[in-house]
Amino acid sequence: MSKFLEADSCPFHADGYSLPSKLDPYRDYLEKRWQAGCHNGMDLSRELKSLGFNGSRGIVARWVAKKRRTLPSKNLGPAPRQAVPWSPTRASWLFVKPEQHLTSEDKIALVKMHQASEKATLAYSLGQQFIKMVRERCPEMLVSWIEATLKSGIGSLVRFAEGVRQDLAAITAALSLPWSSGQTEGQINRLKFIKRQMYGRAKFDLLRKRVLPMAA
Repeated sequence: MSKFLEADSCPFHADGYSLPSKLDPYRDYLEKRWQAGCHNGMDLSRELKSLGFNGSRGIVARWVAKKRRTLPSKNLGPAPRQAVPWSPTRASWLFVKPEQHLTSEDKIALVKMHQASEKATLAYSLGQQFIKMVRERCPEMLVSWIEATLKSGIGSLVRFAEGVRQDLAAITAALSLPWSSGQTEGQINRLKFIKRQMYGRAKFDLLRKRVLPMAA
C-alpha cells in the first residue's frame, strides 16, 4: 500500500495483466470441462474441491458467469402466449348468459368447464333455469327450483336458494304482479350517492336543489 501512496502518479497495469488467483492452477481443467459441456458452477466447484482447490465458490461462479457471456445467444423466437385463466366472476357470468349471446370463446370455455367438473354442469343448469324463470315470469317453477338447488351441494347456490326461500312471498309476487319497486329503489340509490358525494361539503340550499331539482 505504501508504494501506491508514495507514487507520483496512478500506476497502470499493462494490457492483459491480471492479478494472481487461486483459480490459476485449475484454469486448464476448467477450460476442458467447459468445452465438454459442463457449464454448471456448482458442479465445477465440487470437482475443483476434490482436486485440492481451497478457494471460495464465488471465484468459480464469477469465472462461469464470464464464460457464459461468450456463448452465442439462442434465438428462441417469441415466447408462447400464456393462457389467462378465467376469474370466478367472469366465469360465473357464462352460467346465466343466454345461449344465443355466447361467443365462440364463451362456448369453448363452457365445454371445458363441463368436462372439468360435474358440479359445473349442474350449476349451469340451475343458473339457466333461474334466469328463464325470471325472464319469462314463471313463479310456478320457483319452489321446485329451490328444492333442486338445496340438494345440489353447491355452497354458494345453496345459500342463494335459502335466501330466496326466506323471501318466497315477495319473490313470487315480483314474478306474478305487474308492479315494480324499481323507481323507488332508484331514487334511494340516487339519494345515497348525493349524500356520499356532498357530505360536509355543501349547505342545505344546494343539497335541496340536487335532491329536488324540479322544486321552485
